[in-house]
Amino acid sequence: MKSVAIAGLAAALVAFAALPTLAAERLNDKQVKATLENIDRGFDRWKDSLERRNLDDAVIRNAAGTIEVRRFLDDFEKEIHQVKDRLKPDYAANPEVTQLLRRASDVERRAQASSAQPEWQAMATQFSALAAAYGTSFPLPTADAAAARLTDRELASHVSDIEQQAKRLSSEGDKALKQAKASDVERNKAKQASSALAVSAKQTASMANAGTVNGTQAASLLAAAGSAKGLLGGLSMSPAGAAALSGLNSSAGAVAKAFGLPW
Repeated sequence: MKSVAIAGLAAALVAFAALPTLAAERLNDKQVKATLENIDRGFDRWKDSLERRNLDDAVIRNAAGTIEVRRFLDDFEKEIHQVKDRLKPDYAANPEVTQLLRRASDVERRAQASSAQPEWQAMATQFSALAAAYGTSFPLPTADAAAARLTDRELASHVSDIEQQAKRLSSEGDKALKQAKASDVERNKAKQASSALAVSAKQTASMANAGTVNGTQAASLLAAAGSAKGLLGGLSMSPAGAAALSGLNSSAGAVAKAFGLPW
């Protein structure tokens, strides 16, 4: 039975060693809003440029049908404002951003096939930043690609859940280790790992609410989560302990995805 705990410790060390030294960064809510403001202002400049060249009255015919540029621009502008209006602390507006990126991607692909206007090139840079913030690229790589992002508040909620699961695992994990006849040294290591995870999660949750979590902090939290999971994952846990492990795995996965990190 003791070998189970030893195997868990080995898995924790392997998981920790496998974590990348360089972590991805993430735009916070304030930065996403600033990017959308830049897109909105850039759209006005781009639209003015088209109007000066009378291109807003043009008609585009392709295999998909006929597109009136003026109507296209009106819909484009509405979608920009819709994203700005619907983006809230607890709603990342993922469907709305997806639709906006799809429309912008249509323009970008045409621009890549011709000589793009400077006004559009400036917008494309902002759309690239928006796409990266929502876990995708610009132009969208496929027709069914979708934008997905956690707001600062949603990120903080997942991190707070990690803290709560770590506290549960401290007691439930010790029960499982004791049942597996683990040594006092192994039990203390597991308790320390759970405690360190709870402390890291509490600190990270505070930073998430303030929009100041960086990739390094997220990687540190995931390292602590990986250590706790590795030490306890191979044990026969109580239903409460198994639920805590499952919750930890789910929330840590969400945090990892938010920063483009493996889990």
